[in-house]
Amino acid sequence: MKLSLLVVTFNRPADLLDLLHSVSEQEGAENVLAEMLILDNGTTADYAECWDFVRRHPQLPIRTLRSEENLGAAAGKNLLVREARSDALFFLDDDVIFSTPRDLASAAAVLEKDFFREANAGIVQLRVVHHDTKETQRSAYPHKRRRPTSEDTEFLTVFIAGGATLMRREALDRAGLYPESATYAMEEYDLGYRVIDAGYSVGYDPSVTIEHKESREGRVSNDAKLRLQWVNKSAIAWRYLPRRYFVTTALMWSLEYVRRVKGRPGTYVRAWRDIVRIPFVERRRPIGAKALDYLRRVDARLWY
Repeated sequence: MKLSLLVVTFNRPADLLDLLHSVSEQEGAENVLAEMLILDNGTTADYAECWDFVRRHPQLPIRTLRSEENLGAAAGKNLLVREARSDALFFLDDDVIFSTPRDLASAAAVLEKDFFREANAGIVQLRVVHHDTKETQRSAYPHKRRRPTSEDTEFLTVFIAGGATLMRREALDRAGLYPESATYAMEEYDLGYRVIDAGYSVGYDPSVTIEHKESREGRVSNDAKLRLQWVNKSAIAWRYLPRRYFVTTALMWSLEYVRRVKGRPGTYVRAWRDIVRIPFVERRRPIGAKALDYLRRVDARLWY
């Protein structure tokens, strides 16, 4: 399959330049890469070196787009989906690189593997490792009840963790794009539930490894990130799952916030205020019985 490679970048020119070099070193890129779209998402950093690299490599089908404001991760990805021409979309973070010269060609074949075709996979997460240690990045592993091992093979799951993700356009056409109401945290759960409810599965494939440098530029602080995760995960549980999971998600994540964030009682209270408002401002769109059965079959963690 020919891929549309989609990258949203924000104030990480050095990381993006490394990714561009990595793409240019991929063997057989001309056979599998239909286009590479890069969204400059309201950056204030100097990207001159990156755009100079693009000009000096006209053999790479790279197109850049510019937003004068930071649209957020979800809206930025949606913009690229609307611009993309291929039926197979390959999302990469701007601070990753390929681990071998054949990764792009291997990624292009993932959605057509028998395992994923038989499961009607609409989204497949690839293996993401830390660039420095080459160990699997736990936060980018898309299952809460499994632990990554060297014996991992393909499996089905509920959500994607980002970093390196393949999607079928037809699945997005039926399920809809990323939710843009939340600019950060848990948008992958929202998309995953809708894709599953539309009749597709979500998968994981460790046969292609992407290295993540986890740069800190442009990211929110740890306490703000955890608060967003808590509130947004609660909203998603209210929106798509039986009501009891909304209650347990809100309670369990509140305990996790207290455990990990020392102090900041004002932020804690504001988060609870936002959660209490959810039933009054969020319309419920519960997934169907078949989708719930799928969640249970893949051993999804529903309580929180």
